[in-house]
Amino acid sequence: MDITNIPLEKLVNAPYLFNGAIFKYKVENYMAYRANWDTWKCKLYITRMNKDWQPTGANWEIKIPILNHLFEDPRFIIIDDKPYLAVSQINLKTNCQFQGLVELTENLHYKGYKKLNYQDNWTIEERQNATKKANEHFFNFQTPMTFEKNWCFLNNQKNPTFIYKTQPVTIIAEFENDILIKEQGDSRLFNWPFGEIRGGASAIEIDGIFYHFFHSSAKADPFSNTEEYGIGRVYYLGCYTFKRNAEKFELLSQTRIPLVMGDYTEEVVLWGNASVFPCGVVYEEKQFKLSYGWMDKSLKLLTITKKELNSLLTPLRKPVYLEEGFNSNKGN
Repeated sequence: MDITNIPLEKLVNAPYLFNGAIFKYKVENYMAYRANWDTWKCKLYITRMNKDWQPTGANWEIKIPILNHLFEDPRFIIIDDKPYLAVSQINLKTNCQFQGLVELTENLHYKGYKKLNYQDNWTIEERQNATKKANEHFFNFQTPMTFEKNWCFLNNQKNPTFIYKTQPVTIIAEFENDILIKEQGDSRLFNWPFGEIRGGASAIEIDGIFYHFFHSSAKADPFSNTEEYGIGRVYYLGCYTFKRNAEKFELLSQTRIPLVMGDYTEEVVLWGNASVFPCGVVYEEKQFKLSYGWMDKSLKLLTITKKELNSLLTPLRKPVYLEEGFNSNKGN
């Protein structure tokens, strides 16, 4: 496993250039990223990368013509052979956050946008928990915020398909013509004592197995009510695998320990968290190359062979107290 820097000098001249997602399209290398988050004038960009996954200096903005909204966390995916960016959309008037898809032209410029609304399918408890977490841990808004983010999209699918939630049941959802047509779930338990598993890079399928690089976070000192070292939370980066087809979704394995964790001894610049965010992954020459945001101030590139990653995976088990399968009126 090897970790190198992705230099920021050839990106746009703006603050907070982090969480860039590398991707390959028509044999060329690119990266999608955001800038200016702190000014509430967040902009999305795509830059061309060289063969070593370093920025070349060719940057262009993805302009989404929707007023009073902020867009962040771009992830590149292919849906029905067309290029898209999966993004988080924040309505600055209502303080609600949604997941959306930016359709791109063949030259990777803006073509269209649509919001995917899964909120109508939330239980009352899920909606209350989302609002509670937002008010306590993220922002101090007068209006309650509801969150729709960190969906993990599956690359190269006919319809928008994504992991919507994990723990205790991991749910995959599929949309067609903006309508939820299928839910599939698996109750296998993650053995991951490093906080709640959340989203990350788009899941990539290799030899019939999907690999999903995710993040989680936990208090820097779980036994103290104070924030030692000025750090609120430490973030962790891991990977789990699964199979999925029209009939079945099955979790397979997970990394036993984090591949990367935030460094709470290093100076942090935003929100007091030692953060790590997996963003984009490609597979070439039997290696995974994963771009991730580091400490909310820089970009890193992790390179790991498939053989080495597989050696770090351990099978997931199904709990004996839950029934086999997952029942849903939307599908299997």
